[in-house]
Amino acid sequence: MSHDHHDHDHHHDHAHDHKHDGTEHSHSHGHSHDHTHDHDHGHTHPDNDGELTFDKKLDILISHWIDHNKSHQETYDSWADKAAGENQPETAALLKEISKESQGISLKLEKALHAIKH
Repeated sequence: MSHDHHDHDHHHDHAHDHKHDGTEHSHSHGHSHDHTHDHDHGHTHPDNDGELTFDKKLDILISHWIDHNKSHQETYDSWADKAAGENQPETAALLKEISKESQGISLKLEKALHAIKH
């Protein structure tokens, strides 16, 4: 299907003239109402009720894990440098080691991602 259904709340102001004690008055009031409409977003959705295939889900997850792991690796490297600068060589060395292990994990995740696509 190429249309998405959206609900929107809209507010409208209206002025009403009326008399009190023989004097003409004008009051504005607002009210809200909901309405729905469809938008064409120029793309289609799979016919399987929007469910992703197992391979696509796994592709998305592994890609996310790769990015997430690389982010952690950068953090480990950064903090290793900070620890070294604060005269904590053992901590710095361990964080560098963890960073290298994380790099190995990322490489294995990339292999797993490649295996899905082939």
